[in-house]
Amino acid sequence: MLANNVLYITEGLAKIEFINDSKPFTIGIVQPHSFIGIVCCFAFEKFDFTATALTKSKVSFIPMDLMKTFIKENGEFALNLIEHMSGISNGIIHRISSLSQKNIEGAISILLLDFMKIYKSNKYILPMNRAELANMLGYSKESVINTLSKFNKEKIISVSDRKIEILNLKTLEKISKIG
Repeated sequence: MLANNVLYITEGLAKIEFINDSKPFTIGIVQPHSFIGIVCCFAFEKFDFTATALTKSKVSFIPMDLMKTFIKENGEFALNLIEHMSGISNGIIHRISSLSQKNIEGAISILLLDFMKIYKSNKYILPMNRAELANMLGYSKESVINTLSKFNKEKIISVSDRKIEILNLKTLEKISKIG
């Protein structure tokens, strides 16, 4: 798709993916009141990522030429946008480096904690199935199912289909750091 618009999500959740070696790689989850792919849209004529809604979402399309004019004419907005883009880039780098150094238990722990922060609750419904979780983390579906079952048996979480309840936050946080 041509990058002639800047995308801004007003409702819902979306995941951002790049394709590497014919495999999708999820770099992050975009929440409401955030730009989608802002770190890429000024660099290329076409988007080199995909955004997929995880929940029912609403997205605003801001014409690129309007955005560029606003940046040129409003220094404070431009500075805020640069700070926002730097924060996103920093988060992506930390997320990728953190996940690449984790085993399946650590990676799932990080993702479960991410959703807890997104939903601001220790109880939530995952917006994706086990295969999508596996794809997002770069592990097999079976590994994801086995790890969630293990966490459930050890009373770290309660899991029923897509319903998650974090029962032992301290243990989950510890696994996310050392796993």
